Amino acid sequence: MKRKILIVGGVAGGASVAARVRRLDENAEVIMFDRGPHVSFSNCSLPYHLSGIVEDSESLVLMNPEIFKSRYNIDARTRSEVVKINRDKKTILVRHLTSVVMACIITLTIMADQFHMSGLTALICQKFGNR
Repeated sequence: MKRKILIVGGVAGGASVAARVRRLDENAEVIMFDRGPHVSFSNCSLPYHLSGIVEDSESLVLMNPEIFKSRYNIDARTRSEVVKINRDKKTILVRHLTSVVMACIITLTIMADQFHMSGLTALICQKFGNR
């Protein structure tokens, strides 16, 4: 019987784990769940998009579910939030998100005290149309 491996979370961490699992077991059924719209995107390039150097946010997307399936044979389920894990029964409960509406997204990958937070928040929210 082939193993079924479920990975909660995508983008850099989850996608890396899924690819590593695939290399270790070519026969396993690998399913990755992420509540966001993308399997993987360039987090490091986000400041370039916010500054306007990279205008199209879609150019930050590195991988979509179809490419992930064809390249690695991994079922990447985006807009799918794992809300409960039952370890005894080895089951999960997934909420499928049909749309995600956000006024402003703030992602910080460095120490907060390096920025004047109110100015940074205003810059990001202005970029995404929320002032």
